[in-house]
Amino acid sequence: MTLTQPRLIAAFFVLSALGGWAPIAYMVAQGFDWHSAFAAAAYYWHMFPPLLAALLLTGPVLKVPVREALGITFGVNRFWGLAWLAPMLLLLVGLLFGWLLSGVEPIHTVEQYVAFKRAGVSPEHLATFEENLRQNPPGHPLWLVVRGLPMSVTFNLLPALALEAGFRGFLFREMPGGFWTRSLRIGALSGLYMAPAAGFHFADAPLTGAALMFTFCLVLSPSLVYLRVRAGSVMAVALFWSMLTTLTHVALDLAGGAPSVLRPFFGAGGIAAVVLMLGALYVHDRYVATQRLMPERARPAVRSR
Repeated sequence: MTLTQPRLIAAFFVLSALGGWAPIAYMVAQGFDWHSAFAAAAYYWHMFPPLLAALLLTGPVLKVPVREALGITFGVNRFWGLAWLAPMLLLLVGLLFGWLLSGVEPIHTVEQYVAFKRAGVSPEHLATFEENLRQNPPGHPLWLVVRGLPMSVTFNLLPALALEAGFRGFLFREMPGGFWTRSLRIGALSGLYMAPAAGFHFADAPLTGAALMFTFCLVLSPSLVYLRVRAGSVMAVALFWSMLTTLTHVALDLAGGAPSVLRPFFGAGGIAAVVLMLGALYVHDRYVATQRLMPERARPAVRSR
């Protein structure tokens, strides 16, 4: 059987889904809570199957150099830094949108932060909480954002690279079409792949969360493709996902109790922030860049099969 381009893309997605969805299906079948340790492990694991599928299809099947096929290069430029720091801006803008949509004020003072954390402590653990608070008084809530920088280039970078090496690496190389067609097709597949794990972020509304997760990935994809091409490497978008993953718990703390479907990153507030980021990148492409990428007639500078 001839391995056509559509079949290759389908094989990548099926292999990724089999590996990534299996532990989630088992978790749901067993009735595990989305806040359980098993759920956290399943969510961490589901970032890796896209890389494994890409490696299987790149080496044994296509027999092409792995690094080239997955877009892993190390020529650092300013777009690496932009991709790395962009989630910090998305968080702040998403908190603003979440506030406007929900009416719940984001946490921006130490007093608000302590009160929010105290409200989530059970009565039997309240004394321990107060003792820890006296011994280790928290700093300004926005310091939580800065503290995420080291983890985003260490612990969270490997799973982020595994995810992006599949979608914005291998699949980017194999997907036909111009900028918008390619971006939205990859976004749709990545959103479909990520949707079953949405309960980890939307434990109170997993079905609605799955739709929001799909929408988030679809809307985000053109920005990631733009950064991937301008940076010349999938490593840049891996840094983006790593920072975003690092800041998900920070977003939960700073959202001040806003509903999960409205707060960043994956709720409506985060989606609105991503739309704004895409608009900013469009302005850069239209008025600053020497060579445009976003018109449909112009294709990203990458060799497709």
